[in-house]
Amino acid sequence: MTKFLAAQATYHDIQIGLFFDNLCKKSYTLSKIEACKNLTLTIKELLDKNNLTCSDLNFIGSNQGPAPFTTLRVLIATLNGLAFANNIPLVGVDGLQAFLSYVEDENYPQTIIILNAFNKDLYYAYKENNQMVTGWKNAENLFNKIKKTTSSESIRFLGNGVELFRNEITNIFGKKAFLPEPLIEFTPLEIIAKLSLEQFQKNITTKQLQPLYLKSIQLSK
Repeated sequence: MTKFLAAQATYHDIQIGLFFDNLCKKSYTLSKIEACKNLTLTIKELLDKNNLTCSDLNFIGSNQGPAPFTTLRVLIATLNGLAFANNIPLVGVDGLQAFLSYVEDENYPQTIIILNAFNKDLYYAYKENNQMVTGWKNAENLFNKIKKTTSSESIRFLGNGVELFRNEITNIFGKKAFLPEPLIEFTPLEIIAKLSLEQFQKNITTKQLQPLYLKSIQLSK
């Protein structure tokens, strides 16, 4: 049995769970305001309540982003420190790829994942010529590009960027835009755990996690 922690930062909180294979034994959700001072204590409580120590963990998996920078930095720095101190392998999951894989459905041949990247920008993920495309871009430029390159009669939009740009989406795509209710805003922690476990079983691990899709890094290139 593989015992591990899985974690992710969303736009509102940090989620951390203890998993035995694909079974979630217990999970906690911390508001992003409390996460900085309480995350390490919460991890200890999670292990203590299940009579475990860090040495019992096979690995730690985490969504590497995108997410608000400060919250993501707190999460990844904490997990990196915990892994280093206890010699625990780490597994990183690309949040955009995970989201798109999670919602793939043959009934919706074209799905666009959009997450708030602030300042009128969006993180995005979609498939073009059967290849996954991810990154960040100005929202209007992104929508116009998708309109020009997508021939699908229906385009499903998911992610927390939908509510922010609902008017722009409906104005640009018209009846082609499908905005489902209820709206899926981010990937469930169980999916991050599942993908982490799959990578661990393939011996895809690292000693240090890095945040993904940091706009400042891309702009400096």
